[in-house]
Amino acid sequence: MIESLKALVLRILRVPAEPAPPAGSPESVRTFRASRKFYYLMLIHWGFVQLATLAGFVIFLAFDLSNHFGKASVVLRVVEIIALVSFLGQLPFTFLLVRFDYELRWYIVTDRSLRIRCGLWSVREMTMAFANI
Repeated sequence: MIESLKALVLRILRVPAEPAPPAGSPESVRTFRASRKFYYLMLIHWGFVQLATLAGFVIFLAFDLSNHFGKASVVLRVVEIIALVSFLGQLPFTFLLVRFDYELRWYIVTDRSLRIRCGLWSVREMTMAFANI
């Protein structure tokens, strides 16, 4: 399921499937992916951001605004409900973005250079020749 969704997103965003190897002899090309621990770190960061946002909602909802705003409190409650539904709706999409960001990180090493590619919305690709390092 995730692979078919990933293929659809890559096709829509026109992200190339795999980066071309940089300069160097073809037999020295080695392709690496980011460590699984890096993915866990990205998930922890995502989780903290989501928890902080949820804490903000809980704090905002904890205050009784009806005493201060009168008739406007109905509008505020509707806005709160819309914001909470939007928050819950964005959770799967942002989770998939974190996963795709992890899966689209490439490190290609040859005997002469290193190429790093990352990104989903804007693909960033850097090539560093070892002669320049």
